[in-house]
Amino acid sequence: MADQVGPESTRAPRFDTARKGYDRDQVDTHLAAVDERIAELERRVEDVRTDVLAIGIDDREALANELNHIGGEVGSILEAARETAEGLRRRASADADRWRTEARSDADDTVRSAREQSQSMRAAAWNEGSSLLSSAAAEAKAIAASAQEDALFMRAEAERDALRLTSDAKRDRDEALRSARQEAESIVEEARRESDGVLAAAQKQAEVAQERARALEDRRSELLKELEATRDSISALEHEIDSRRQELETPEPEPEPERPHHEGDVGSVRIVAGSRARTLKPVDPDELVAEVAAMRAGTSPSSAVAPEPPREPETVTVIAPPVAPVVDVEPEQEPVVEPPPGGPDPVSSEAPTDAADAPDTPNTIDTAEVASVDEIGSLFARLRADGSTPDPNDEVPEPTEPSTPSTPLASGPATSEATVDGPAPAASTEPTPDTEVAVEAARDDRPSDEAIPDGADVLAVRNQALKEIKRVLVELQNETLEALRVDESWVPEPSFTDRFTGAFEMLGSSSNAGDGAAASSGFAADLHDSLRSAIERERDAGKGGRAVASAASKVFRTWRSDEAERRIRPR
Repeated sequence: MADQVGPESTRAPRFDTARKGYDRDQVDTHLAAVDERIAELERRVEDVRTDVLAIGIDDREALANELNHIGGEVGSILEAARETAEGLRRRASADADRWRTEARSDADDTVRSAREQSQSMRAAAWNEGSSLLSSAAAEAKAIAASAQEDALFMRAEAERDALRLTSDAKRDRDEALRSARQEAESIVEEARRESDGVLAAAQKQAEVAQERARALEDRRSELLKELEATRDSISALEHEIDSRRQELETPEPEPEPERPHHEGDVGSVRIVAGSRARTLKPVDPDELVAEVAAMRAGTSPSSAVAPEPPREPETVTVIAPPVAPVVDVEPEQEPVVEPPPGGPDPVSSEAPTDAADAPDTPNTIDTAEVASVDEIGSLFARLRADGSTPDPNDEVPEPTEPSTPSTPLASGPATSEATVDGPAPAASTEPTPDTEVAVEAARDDRPSDEAIPDGADVLAVRNQALKEIKRVLVELQNETLEALRVDESWVPEPSFTDRFTGAFEMLGSSSNAGDGAAASSGFAADLHDSLRSAIERERDAGKGGRAVASAASKVFRTWRSDEAERRIRPR
């Protein structure tokens, strides 16, 4: 056979798709039937082969004949199938050629008719478009003319409205400007009045502050002068007391056997001054200003000073020795009595009595001499007790004739008291730390022949250092107020107050108090903490710049009036 058709060639064949050919479903159905027939034949062959094997045919010849017979049948079947397929292929090809020719003819006819139809439609569309374009152009011209007329009318209306609105706006603007100018002028005038009032009040406060500062400085100068006068008076009184004691001295008696230590006060006269507690008040700037103003006006400021309570009379106790007294060549040093905290400062002055050692004469003391010693001792005790400022031109009061003591000095132990009423010295209006330093210096138990100028030099240097500290405090206050005026959120740096080294070094070198730089650093650090705390406290409370400046000024006033003097006071 030329082209044998096997199961693989007839199973699931593929054909080219052609227009107007055989029905695809029919061809597929036929081919599927052929495939089923071939598969059935193959199954039959397999069945026969299985049967042969099952029968166990050993005759190869019979088996070959049987197979040839089956092969012939299969070949005939395949030949019939091939012929059928060839016939189908030929018919399909003929049909395809015929259909292709018919389709080409139909397509040419369709293209020709479509071209003719499109040309006719294009001509109709061109004609219709030309007519529409002509009508649209005419209508557009009409609309443009109408729109131009409307635009001209609307422009005229808009110009008329704009002119009217511009006139109204200009009139409103002029009215608003005029009212705003009047309001601004009134605000400026009111602000000018308020600023003038604030400036006047500030100037008045500045004048009052300057007046207070001048008053404090004048008062300080006066107190320094009074202090110097007091020290001169104390020195003069000490010399006067020494001279009076020398007048009371008698020839030195024969030395007696040594007596016990506890009999050292035998034959002495002890002057007991009336104790009086003195309350030191802080310096009040307003009172000082009033006092200075009264002094300048020529009136006495004593009306503003509270009257001093009357002092108790001083008591003179005369202690009689159990045996004949021994005349002391040197005056016995008076003891220092430490007052209890908050209590008065008792001041006692002892003066030895001078008596002749006569075996047959009773021990008697001239009352005039005792009275003279009492007056001088009581005056000196009062000066030491309250630090009052007597007039250097005042004379020592003449001794008065006291009453004769009721109990004469006998050989046995006995005491007699004499009362001396002395005028109370005028108290200082405002005690300052300088006067307290002077009183403490006057209370030192030094001999009568000890020189005073050393203490005077120390006090002068201390006053100079205090003056320098107060000057620096005034400068710091002015700089603080200026900084707060420029910047309301300003706070002082730690180095801002570190300007007191010179004053403290001067103070340390004069009194051998130690390192002045350390004391200056502590002073500046405490001042910085106080100033910063006051400023932050006012700001935290929501106060304004004026309250903050007032708090800062108050800190500087406190340090100038009390704190600076307290810190340089010797301990």
